[in-house]
Amino acid sequence: MTSNLSIILKKYSVPTMFFVMGIFMVVVGFTSAQQSLWYVASLMVLVAGALSLIYSGGFLKTKIGKIIGYFAGFSALIAVYFSWTEVSSTVEYIEKSKFSKELTIENLNNIRTAQKAYRELHGVYAPDWKTLENFIKNGTVPEVIAKGFVPNRKLTPEESKFIYKDNRPIDNNMTELEALALSKYPSLYPEFKDFKRDTIQVSYLQKQFMNASYIERREKAKFGKFYADSLKYIPFTKGKLFTMQTKDSIAVGAEKLPAIEVKGRLPFGKKEEIFFGSLTLPDLTGSWE
Repeated sequence: MTSNLSIILKKYSVPTMFFVMGIFMVVVGFTSAQQSLWYVASLMVLVAGALSLIYSGGFLKTKIGKIIGYFAGFSALIAVYFSWTEVSSTVEYIEKSKFSKELTIENLNNIRTAQKAYRELHGVYAPDWKTLENFIKNGTVPEVIAKGFVPNRKLTPEESKFIYKDNRPIDNNMTELEALALSKYPSLYPEFKDFKRDTIQVSYLQKQFMNASYIERREKAKFGKFYADSLKYIPFTKGKLFTMQTKDSIAVGAEKLPAIEVKGRLPFGKKEEIFFGSLTLPDLTGSWE
């Protein structure tokens, strides 16, 4: 009994495995929308399994039937190999497409951030890439150096009179400007001798794109090192540039405000247009937001 069971297992195990695998692959193909080559591989595996079962059962005794079975099995293995290669290529393409979009959004965010800083200093947006790149690499922005804290109390009558030269009511806690005024006379008000508020000019590149948190986030996302000269290029397009247009003044009600639009097309999939800004509204919203 045990001997017969062992013979049956040896005789039918491999054909059954191929047959079940073929059914499984067909089901997977129809439920997950695989490529056409996957269906070919599935059918070949199923046919190979079915023929092997028929041959093992003694229903197919001719040499031609045996050859057909071997051919179907060999063809199934080849089809599975190419199907797996195609699936791997598809997965790689999807991952590359996703990364391309993420890097494109990163570049557009950086362009937008730099243009906002440029506008704060000049009142308008940088009109071209050369101007923007020069600002990022060589421009400076103000930074407040703060030392000491504003006491959580009201001014004394003496302090109030010293600052304002009158006897006005003291209703609220001391402000930062009041503490700064007292700090200029440390001999009279030693409590404020270490209180400082200074504005200095710092490198925009160092402040915005070379700080530790930005570098760490960029490394984590695998975006590589930041280069101001690379912002204008759409990733994975072999040198295609974003289109950047600016207007120094557009009418927004009774106001006149600058406007900007930066856009480009993603290189993969449906090649969708991605952009931020508008030339008709003072809006810097991105299409991905």
